[in-house]
Amino acid sequence: MKIAHLIRKDFLIINPFNGLNAVKKKLLERTVLVVQDESQFYGILTMNDIVSNPEILVIDCLSIKKLVDSEQSVQEVISEMNTVNTDVLPVGEDGNFIGLVFKNELYKYLSEYNLELETDIQERTLALKKYWRPKI
Repeated sequence: MKIAHLIRKDFLIINPFNGLNAVKKKLLERTVLVVQDESQFYGILTMNDIVSNPEILVIDCLSIKKLVDSEQSVQEVISEMNTVNTDVLPVGEDGNFIGLVFKNELYKYLSEYNLELETDIQERTLALKKYWRPKI
């Protein structure tokens, strides 16, 4: 199961040289902001970044969150999120930023997928029971 269909492309972009006071309200509303200018992607800003490094400019607060590839599996990305202790990671294709992936959406997808599998197994089991007769 790849993350490609779980990538969110609706995000707010902020300039890396904005002051933190200018973006705090936006961050409370959106939980994550994409930091880039016209030519370069710098990273993503979360509230954890501000708490752990309360600088004045956005660019000084960014913690390193590497791009995960859109072809990575859900399990690999959740593992990466757990390793770097974050709930959101930037996603890239060929090293270029294309969107965001969120841990809660990955877990929701896995949960729904598991329910579908469980239902499928139950239906197949019932179908097999119809045709199975013990040998006498």
